[in-house]
Amino acid sequence: GIKKVITKEWKDIDQHLKQSDEFGSQLKKKDLLKDYIKEAIAGKTDELSKAKAIYSYLQKWFKWNDYIGIYSNDGIRQALNAHTGSIADINFSLIAALNSAGINTEAVLLSTRNHGVINSLYPGTGDFNYVIAKANIDGKSYMLDASDKFLAFGMLPLKCLNDRGRVFSFDKPSYWIDLNATTQRQDDTYSFEFTLQDNGKIKGTIIHYSIGYQSYLKRKEINKFNSTDEYVENLDERLPKLKILKSEIMGLDSLNVPISEKYEVEIDAYGNMNHDKLTFDPYFLSKTIVNPFKLIYRDYPVDWGMPSSSRYIMTMHLPPGYTVDTAPQNYAIGLPNNGGRFIINYQGGENEFTLSHVTQFTKSIYNTDEYPYLKELYNKIIQAEKNEIVFKKKS
Repeated sequence: GIKKVITKEWKDIDQHLKQSDEFGSQLKKKDLLKDYIKEAIAGKTDELSKAKAIYSYLQKWFKWNDYIGIYSNDGIRQALNAHTGSIADINFSLIAALNSAGINTEAVLLSTRNHGVINSLYPGTGDFNYVIAKANIDGKSYMLDASDKFLAFGMLPLKCLNDRGRVFSFDKPSYWIDLNATTQRQDDTYSFEFTLQDNGKIKGTIIHYSIGYQSYLKRKEINKFNSTDEYVENLDERLPKLKILKSEIMGLDSLNVPISEKYEVEIDAYGNMNHDKLTFDPYFLSKTIVNPFKLIYRDYPVDWGMPSSSRYIMTMHLPPGYTVDTAPQNYAIGLPNNGGRFIINYQGGENEFTLSHVTQFTKSIYNTDEYPYLKELYNKIIQAEKNEIVFKKKS
């Protein structure tokens, strides 16, 4: 005559989280955060400006202690006092702070990519190991993680872009949200302006723009060094045929703008000006050598987290005595369903040429039917980037 409940429903999970001292009770501490954010939002009149100011303030206030999980360890009060805390401590503080400023914000429970995909058939909290904030402003939602000082407002780390998350709030039932539907991208563009010298060296300018998630990765890369000069010195050492004569890096002080790297360089071409020909590798900065897709068949999707693109645009000026003997072949291949493309376009002139190289993936996830096309695309990229440019003395 005893009824025993084996499985729970989401309404039971919601109620448990609301009553939990390590979850719901922490999210209710809006008043605790008011004094902390008062100065940060002073003079801000719209919700988006306030949200960005609060996010930036807490990013700088906290240092993540490398602990993940959906429950607070010691409470956000102690985390605030210590300036350090777990993922839950930091992002609970962010959610409470935003709500205290009148910005509707919810908690999102998720499973990171290395933790696996959530089993949504059976309600429970065991599959979740991470929590972020979802700020709802003027009909738009912004996913936020204040634990990383290099993440721009509205950007999530790749580890969080994993299938679905469960949105929790106090005034409505929890619900699923697609984490792969975020609008963030990873893009970079190289612009080369070169001149072949009479002594066989190539001199000119390289400009590299890191955009979106690529700018986040670039900031983290540069931050590993004690200074930008040390970063540039390391880059110079890694490229033995290139000598950096002058450098300038812009955009490091703002998370919401691309990073621009400008280098004046000198490059050695292969060969000797006493001979008739010189050889130059146009992909000396970045070259695909190994195909990441080696399986003949694949029974699970390719999940890159976000769309991406990489673009190289090179202009080469030639001295009067030289011409191009061997040039890259124009090439274009596209993936089905507008899933991406690879393009090489060469245009030669009397004393100069331009070369553009575009690799673009427009989707976050490619299904198993698209796998052979991805694999073949990379085969084409590897083969194309083996080709070098040969300069020849005019007879």
